[in-house]
Amino acid sequence: MFAQVRLISIAALVTLLIWVAADQSLITSGQLRVSLEFIAAGETGMSISTIPPTLQPVHVQVTGPREAVDTLRNEVVKVTIPLKDRRAGEYEINLLDELRANAHRLMNLSIEHVNPERIDVQVDRTVRQRLPIRVDPGGVAYDVAPTVEPDHVDVLIAESAWNLLRERSTELYVELEAERFVGGWPQGQLLRREVPLIDPTVAGVAVDVSPDTVTLSCNIREQHKTAVVKAVPIRFEAQIDIFNEFIIERRSDDTLLTQAITVRGPPDLVEKLASGELRVSGVIQFTTNDTVDTADFRYYTPKFHLPPGVELIEKPSDIELRLARRTLSPAN
Repeated sequence: MFAQVRLISIAALVTLLIWVAADQSLITSGQLRVSLEFIAAGETGMSISTIPPTLQPVHVQVTGPREAVDTLRNEVVKVTIPLKDRRAGEYEINLLDELRANAHRLMNLSIEHVNPERIDVQVDRTVRQRLPIRVDPGGVAYDVAPTVEPDHVDVLIAESAWNLLRERSTELYVELEAERFVGGWPQGQLLRREVPLIDPTVAGVAVDVSPDTVTLSCNIREQHKTAVVKAVPIRFEAQIDIFNEFIIERRSDDTLLTQAITVRGPPDLVEKLASGELRVSGVIQFTTNDTVDTADFRYYTPKFHLPPGVELIEKPSDIELRLARRTLSPAN
């Protein structure tokens, strides 16, 4: 009986050794090529720099089932490692610790060594700042300088860039170049139009803004100003013999021999005409043709002699006149 029991024990031991040997033959070690990417672990507004190509792929020594090792080492394995919330700055990451904590991404192989063991990454965050909009009028002349509504926007910018900007400057703003938009706008009118904030920057740093459109208001100065010149006198011209023989009669005593005229021209000249600093008059010229059939009244249109570059933009009003022959006084 004892011999039988001993024989059974020996057989069991041999069987166990065979299984252990077989299992050991299924376990192996190998080196994997791993392409790493760090991502924010559910944190909005946090960004992580990419690993430089010169440090990729990372070489990882692993131990585990032969089938898993053989499967992974035949290709570059892409592994994404989440990093928890961190403030903006540079961090040294222990790759061995991070890969062991994420071993499931490498089929739960035992991770023995990583080359390089550590790597530096830059963590940044997107911050929101309220900044004014500065309007650059450019080389355009305005009667009403350009303004925008709203005059502040929310700026989304990397925290690291924001910290550097605050160190360099105390005055930070988003600039809008009005001249980019007002070309072709009507002159001499107060206009309001919605315009985009194109490629916004703060001190040269590209940013996102909200809202990304604003209402631009301005009045572009007219290159040719328009104005009304009031009470311009009308005078008469004719050869002296016509004046000696005829008098000028109006249809009605209410007929005015002054007119208000609307002119357009260089702003300085038009302003002087409107203020009376420069004087202008209208002229009605009579010729010998006007001395024929003088019984009827006729309509005459005055002509206005204006400074160079100034023009009438409305037709002058006609005046109803006639030439009446003078009556000789009886001789004494």
